[in-house]
Amino acid sequence: MFYVPALPGQSYDCGLFAFLIYIINLPAPIRKISEANTRIKLGVVAWQRISSLEKQPHTVPDGNSELVTAVGKVEFKNVSFHYQPNITILKNISITAIPGDVWAIVGPSGAGKSSFAIACPY
Repeated sequence: MFYVPALPGQSYDCGLFAFLIYIINLPAPIRKISEANTRIKLGVVAWQRISSLEKQPHTVPDGNSELVTAVGKVEFKNVSFHYQPNITILKNISITAIPGDVWAIVGPSGAGKSSFAIACPY
């Protein structure tokens, strides 16, 4: 049988109660330490992967060729597009892009960003 000594002036029940509280509260800190150890190990593995990538030779050599300056423009006037007859993806899109312009195509999923990009000549 397990004996829990009581402090002077306390009954046996108080000592047993304190012991049970310690036993109940002990697993949480141990679990947190174990989780932290796991995260550290995952971080070490990730760092090793990154380090191995840095040691690999460059697959794209440094280039010294001149880029051709773009001429002309890309223009869409009232462009509409649909995959299915009754579901229009793009409707009356008009845009003009001249060399040097920077454009961003943003919108929610299914709004037609990829469809628009595929329609652009390159």
